[in-house]
Amino acid sequence: MSTDMNERPSYWNCYGCQRIIFDGEFRFNCTVCNDYDYCETCVKTIHPPHPHQMTRELAYGPAENSEWGPRNMITAIQRAFKIYSNRYCMGVRNFNETNPSVYTDSYSWITYKTVGDRTKNFGHGLRRLIEPRGYLGICAANRPEWIITDLACMLQNIITVPIYCLFKDCEVAYVINNTQISVVVCDKQMLPRFTRLGAECPSLRHIVCMDSISEKMLADIHEHSLSLHFMGDIEEYGFIKKYDHVGIKPNDCLTIIYTSGSSGFPKGAIISEQAYRETFPNWFTTYLVERISFSYRSLAWAADRDMVIGTFLTGGRTGFSTGDISRLMEELALVGPTQFSAPPSIWNKIYAEFKTALSLINAHHSKETRAVEELRLLKEFSKLIPNRCKSLTVGSAKVSPNVLNFMKRCFSGCQINESYGITECGSVAYNYIVEGTIKYRLESVPEMSYTIDDKPFPRGEILTKTTQMFSGYINNPEETRAVLTDDGFFRTGDIVELRTDSNGQTDLHVIDRKKSFFKLSQGQFISPEFLQNIYIRSPFVEQIYIHGDLLSDCVAAVVVPNRAYVQAFVLEHNLTNFDTNNPDPKLCDAILQDLRSIAKSESLRIHEIPSRLIIDFEPFTPENGLLTSSFNPCRHKLAAHYADRLKSINTIDQRLKTIIEMAAEQSILNDEDEHFLIANGSNSLTAIRLSRMIENNLGVSVPMSVLFEPTMTLQRLTNLIKDPSQISSMANSIVPQMLKDSQFDLNITVGRRKNTKLSIDEIPPDGLVSGYAQSKWVAEKLITKASQLGLPVVIYRLGSICAATETGACNRNDIHTLLVAAIIKISCYRETEINTHFNGLPVDFTAKSIVYLSSIQPEVYGNVYHVLNLDSEVPFKCIIDDIRRCGIQLNNVSDEEWQVKLKTITDRDGLFESVGGFLLENTSNKGCILSASNFKNAISSLNFLSLDKDYVFKWLNFILHHIVR
Repeated sequence: MSTDMNERPSYWNCYGCQRIIFDGEFRFNCTVCNDYDYCETCVKTIHPPHPHQMTRELAYGPAENSEWGPRNMITAIQRAFKIYSNRYCMGVRNFNETNPSVYTDSYSWITYKTVGDRTKNFGHGLRRLIEPRGYLGICAANRPEWIITDLACMLQNIITVPIYCLFKDCEVAYVINNTQISVVVCDKQMLPRFTRLGAECPSLRHIVCMDSISEKMLADIHEHSLSLHFMGDIEEYGFIKKYDHVGIKPNDCLTIIYTSGSSGFPKGAIISEQAYRETFPNWFTTYLVERISFSYRSLAWAADRDMVIGTFLTGGRTGFSTGDISRLMEELALVGPTQFSAPPSIWNKIYAEFKTALSLINAHHSKETRAVEELRLLKEFSKLIPNRCKSLTVGSAKVSPNVLNFMKRCFSGCQINESYGITECGSVAYNYIVEGTIKYRLESVPEMSYTIDDKPFPRGEILTKTTQMFSGYINNPEETRAVLTDDGFFRTGDIVELRTDSNGQTDLHVIDRKKSFFKLSQGQFISPEFLQNIYIRSPFVEQIYIHGDLLSDCVAAVVVPNRAYVQAFVLEHNLTNFDTNNPDPKLCDAILQDLRSIAKSESLRIHEIPSRLIIDFEPFTPENGLLTSSFNPCRHKLAAHYADRLKSINTIDQRLKTIIEMAAEQSILNDEDEHFLIANGSNSLTAIRLSRMIENNLGVSVPMSVLFEPTMTLQRLTNLIKDPSQISSMANSIVPQMLKDSQFDLNITVGRRKNTKLSIDEIPPDGLVSGYAQSKWVAEKLITKASQLGLPVVIYRLGSICAATETGACNRNDIHTLLVAAIIKISCYRETEINTHFNGLPVDFTAKSIVYLSSIQPEVYGNVYHVLNLDSEVPFKCIIDDIRRCGIQLNNVSDEEWQVKLKTITDRDGLFESVGGFLLENTSNKGCILSASNFKNAISSLNFLSLDKDYVFKWLNFILHHIVR
């Protein structure tokens, strides 16, 4: 407690005794109630005690006025240490002293004075190891010592180089060598890596460990001719030995921030003192409310580092995460920040948990009750964000509208924001509004069909010039020239659309990327140049182009082979009549195997290994446009040049094998060329899926009748794909082949026909859809013949089978289920379908009724039952209304727009591509020519279920959580 606290009131009052809590006193803050504090006396004496948890925090009042010197980072840091000396500055989570692996539910905090003393001492101590303007690397988990090192270097004019802990060894070595780092400050977890890399980094001389050093660590370091120091010892030395401060000029480099490079290695963005200072425009502002931050993202990147420094300069405090992502939300609650920023992945997770909890609400509750329960859940989930947090920000990527809407509903006490920034030029836009100090312009990118003349809004690459602009990439003039224009604008590589709202405000929306980095379907970013520089090591490879897009789950490769090496391979393997226009599959397999071997040696991830290969003996040259004038790959022209071949890829048999495995969901061994395609119980939906996947990937339409041929094998199908003209000569119907293979003569006559059933002979096969209906027709023909030969038979002709009554579980491949799933995925439905309806029988009731009929008529055979539900139907409009009640926004669209939107999911989602054509038709029932009275009368004693709203809700709930994720 400060000695003058009676003269200095804080910002807080005691809710118990109503007195002012003085500056320097402890206050006890309720983690549930807003602005509810006790003084130290009241928290001990008030009875009954407050029902919620109270956390001990430090009270403080307005900071003392302090005269400004030169407005630079050094002055700002020294000012913060002086005027906020008795405030908490940084905190870490406590752990159990007897078991350090177990954390307690509390944080320990150190004051600005403690941080200031350590920072100044450490800065002076570092001068023993490094001179001003030297380069020092920082590589450690988020902790106070990381920031203390950063601040100490700023005070001593030492240039900091943060190093990401998850960099590969080669990337870490590149950063050290590129920047000529002589000193690295790290934690004990990173120490072995720097010890190991010492021999590869001649400039590295000293390693300072934030943690205590063991004898083994010292022994290891001496073997590598490096000096190892304990941070505490450096601070002690700095306490004794003081050095004169060396001033920093506004344009001097203050820090190097490494960001992803197109070569696969990071690029070091040079940030001047003035540019870094501009990141904190309000550092001299006195905040009347406490500013608390929570640091959990790597401090090597700009976002969290800037947040911590900004909080420090304005007298706030920062709590550091333990680094365990599973503890993120509990640590967020323990720290209780006043603002919190997170990437979409975290908000998506919270939203998914909310939807799961919402689905558990009893479907039998009334609409009003369910609405009340939803509000209750929203209130419960709102507690994930501490009460004093008033600002939530989504950064690093765009969040979906559904999640953003959920955030606004759930965290209504917070301002919800979206930010867009770039390491090289700082913050660009906030909530789509461009920062006021930024200059920007758009440039057309015609090769990507984006122009500033596009309607209704201009589109193109955004170029920016900001007060936070970097000065170039260190020791990388080529990359610097590539991104900076002659008039000083930075080429972001982001394609944006400038939208104008009803008030004339221009909003900036990022819609694409121009740079060569691309993202795969699972969200992984790929650096193609990095991979190309690895795979070029293969003796097979003369030139290589790595390709991928948002619809691919791994990369593909185009290889221009080394002719001499290929010739040797051809001779060694006796590949006679070798054709460069159609290389032997053995060559393709050999190249792929070599690329995989190289990938394994480089520890590449699975999505970085080519799964598809094109071999082209025509080199990339400036003349054919596949190289730029500087002999670099021209990626957009390469992509266009090989677009068709990338779809149908060179090795048809291998590609076809992959397609079959995906469609049938089972593997085909390499020696199974005679594998029968549609066998062992495979259903017609498998054939539909396979047919459509072949057409989409290989461009050949294969009728399902061909796939159903009993002798159709992988090798036969491969030959048909290579020579599609053979397909037209094959039979269009599977009926003749199946009848030919049967062991019976099917000369069937029916002597008498009843009105309650339709004879199989009354159903002509010509009008049946290939595959499913035809196979059922033939099967019934065979069963009828078997019945005539004495086999006891009862025929149940099933109509539409719906979800189970209790659980809503349904067949994910059912056409009605797929239609609803598609509607949910693309957020629209056809307006022409709104007056139609569904009818069908729940699967459990269907099974129950068949068992029932078999049990009451065990000796009666020959009956034919149409297992249909013609008396209970669900209007399509009710289904749409129920989907909307689940919080999903739907629009009604024309048939043409429906087809366009549906194609976006059928092209990328295997679940829908198998039945995409059927979803383009009206799948609802408009009437039925069959009678089900025989079936209905026979089961009259059973409770015939109504397909009511509760039933539909269960069905939708199952679709939402098991099919549409």
